[in-house]
Order: sequence, then structure tokens, then C-alpha cells
Amino acid sequence: MKRSLSLFVALFVLAFAVITAVEFNKIKLNEAIEKAPAYATVTADDMTQKTKRGHSTYRINYSYQVAGTSYKFATEFMEEDKAKAMISDPSVQVAYAVGAPADAVLKSTFDSRDRDTSFAHVAVMAAGLGLFLSLIGTAVLVFKFPWFRQA
Repeated sequence: MKRSLSLFVALFVLAFAVITAVEFNKIKLNEAIEKAPAYATVTADDMTQKTKRGHSTYRINYSYQVAGTSYKFATEFMEEDKAKAMISDPSVQVAYAVGAPADAVLKSTFDSRDRDTSFAHVAVMAAGLGLFLSLIGTAVLVFKFPWFRQA
């Protein structure tokens, strides 16, 4: 019982730390862009397909130029119809901070972000998701490895 509880706590701390770090990086990037926003129109380079269990999703790889320097940007994986609509839209733009053009987000994502995200909101969300993931991870690992079941 002590081993499985220790495993649960370790997985929870790990999940909480990773989720919190990812969310805070997003918040910091959005704040930096908000202080000194700049926009660039992107050019679609290609589309990457990922198939899992017979279901395909697509990622669009873009490039954009700022002051003569070329940068790359890739979207999240999305459904085929949304990807085709985005790749055929010539007005897709990225938002970036004036001092850091390599760190960009889609302008549509930047414009639709939640401006009221706070530390408490991120901590509660990370704790809830970390709890769920650590419960699932503990159950799977205890089932697969009987060593965790021993006292």
C-alpha cells in the first residue's frame, strides 16, 4: 500500500509540475505579445498527416519572414476540413512579440485567448488534471507491475 501511495504522489507531483510549467509558458508568451504585438502573414509550406486507429489528423507547417529572416511555425493537429480551410486561407497571420519573432502563435488563437487566466486558475486546473492522470497512471502501473501492490 505504501508503494502504490508513493507512486501516486510521485505521479501527481510530476503531472502537476509539467502542466503548470506548460500553462505558465503560454501565459508568459501571451503577455509578452500583448505588451509589444506584431503580426506577420504566413505562407503554407506543407501539411503533415498523423493517422491513429484509422483516424487522420493534420498539422500545417507555415513559414513567415520578419526583417529578412525566415521563421517556421506549425499548428496543432486538427481535423481535415479545418486544415483544408486554413491552408487555403491567404490571410492567416501569426502574432509575436516585437523582440522575439521566433516565438509566435496564430493570431486567431491570440485574439481568442482567456485574458483572465491567473495563477489560481492554472493551479486548480493543473491539480485537477494531475489528479486524474496520476490516478490512471497509478492504476495502470499497479496492475502491470505487482511489485507496487506489496507493502
